[in-house]
Amino acid sequence: MNISKLSVRAIRDQINAGLREVTFRTDDGAMTQMVYIPKFRIPAGIWDGGMFPPTDLNLGGFFIDKYECSHKAATNTSRGIDDNPTVAVDSTTDVAVSLPGKVPWTVISQPNAKQACANRKINGVRCHLVTMKEWMTVVWLAKLLGHDIRGNNYWGRDY
Repeated sequence: MNISKLSVRAIRDQINAGLREVTFRTDDGAMTQMVYIPKFRIPAGIWDGGMFPPTDLNLGGFFIDKYECSHKAATNTSRGIDDNPTVAVDSTTDVAVSLPGKVPWTVISQPNAKQACANRKINGVRCHLVTMKEWMTVVWLAKLLGHDIRGNNYWGRDY
């Protein structure tokens, strides 16, 4: 099928048909919830009077966490870990998970966050921090699905 002739609505419908939420049991027994982002293509020139994007974009084909990551020991009132932890390689204690109603894992360095994600293994495969291309895909997907991304502009949280 030549999707270059499809409307934004038709592309949106194809993507919605492929989205799915999945709950995984990690190799260490924790639960984590993710969303599958199906492969899709944004045809060149679909926006801005045919000017953007300048070339076709092939995106998707990966899982991403449904919720902000939390420590697997987090609760609805506690992060479950102290500030600025050192996360050991292959720790089964310091593992990032994606679950509703848990306090997000904050006050952690980028290298330790990267390791906490890598400590989460699903069927032997290590997870990773979201890449720039994956994040860009989610932003494009949000635009295609008609969502307005604003982010968190409340700085007063005390997690």
